[in-house]
Amino acid sequence: MTKWLTALAGVVLVLLLLLTMPVATSPGIVELLPQPGSTTPPGRVTIGATLVGGRPLQRVELQLNGRPVQPAVFVRDERTWVVRYQAELPAGLYTVRVTALDDRGHSRTHSWDFAASGLRQPPTLMLVEPGPESRFARGVVPIVVRVEAQGDIAEPLLLVDGQPVPVELTLLPPNGSEKLVREIEATIWLDSGEHRVEARVTDEYGASASGEWTFAVAASEAESNARYFRETGLTIRGPFKQYWESRNGGIVFGPPVSPELSQPDGITVQYFRYARMELHPDGSVTLGHLGLETLGAVQPPVSDPAQPGVRYFPETGHTLRGDFLAFWEQHGGLEIFGFPISEPQLESGYRVQYFERARFEQRLTTRNEPQPVELAPLGEQRWRREQQVAG
Repeated sequence: MTKWLTALAGVVLVLLLLLTMPVATSPGIVELLPQPGSTTPPGRVTIGATLVGGRPLQRVELQLNGRPVQPAVFVRDERTWVVRYQAELPAGLYTVRVTALDDRGHSRTHSWDFAASGLRQPPTLMLVEPGPESRFARGVVPIVVRVEAQGDIAEPLLLVDGQPVPVELTLLPPNGSEKLVREIEATIWLDSGEHRVEARVTDEYGASASGEWTFAVAASEAESNARYFRETGLTIRGPFKQYWESRNGGIVFGPPVSPELSQPDGITVQYFRYARMELHPDGSVTLGHLGLETLGAVQPPVSDPAQPGVRYFPETGHTLRGDFLAFWEQHGGLEIFGFPISEPQLESGYRVQYFERARFEQRLTTRNEPQPVELAPLGEQRWRREQQVAG
């Protein structure tokens, strides 16, 4: 019985050796390119593998999505081949299939998948500022070039009149495009006359592009239609600029704190530190009711006190007096601030009064010393809230 079992075990061992021999001697397929499950960057894709055989290798076959392709094969030694195939591939999913055959007819096949990002495309450049119809006055002028690229941009070069200038590179929020959108920004003092801007960029995949534009700078603000504010890095132009400059904008509006924003009703708005300008389809500019929006509603009316130095407004049932009345009359009155919609009241150490389009503030001191009347930054506050909601 023992001899019979020993003989049976020997037969089983021989059968196992015979069954496993082709596998053991089949070529190995390693160092796969691209790595399985990976996504290749845009541009030319390298596909391949390293083939290692127990016997000298005789033939290799490479298929891409089921179609045979002709790879380059490099012999490292008689039992090691390096297989490479390069191609520009459209974006999509791909399956690679490699088959290796040695001189004894033993073969090994291996398949894997990867994703391609697509063809390499050069970046596109556009001069945003100065715009095609923008004309700044001599002085500090903003230069903004927008770049759309498939990858990161390293060390962009910006030249003004042939001279390189320091720049900042800003990544813009996604806009639905598969490309990354950035802005190359610089500010430079320029005299009046014609000027030339040139931008050169290269993305991380080696794709390069350049652009060149010319623009004019006016001799004075009166000849310009755009005005740049260095403190906020923003610009006003056209009707907003005319309105700002004709109404002592530095005091009653402050600098712009937002770009121009198109609304669904056809109105274009721009926020300033103390106000919101609204450009209507007929070309007229008005001011938004930021004071009313902040307060929420007109406060209950009061009776006309019929006192000297006190002005009563029956339209809203509220009064103006003292420093607030003087500021209101000196800086634009009804057109700029609108009617008072509250009486003076105390808020966080200030004496304040609300108007349809603004809020006056006067700091309180322990010595009762007169303090100047200031405007609350309602435009800036409202713009920040809108950004938070949008974010």
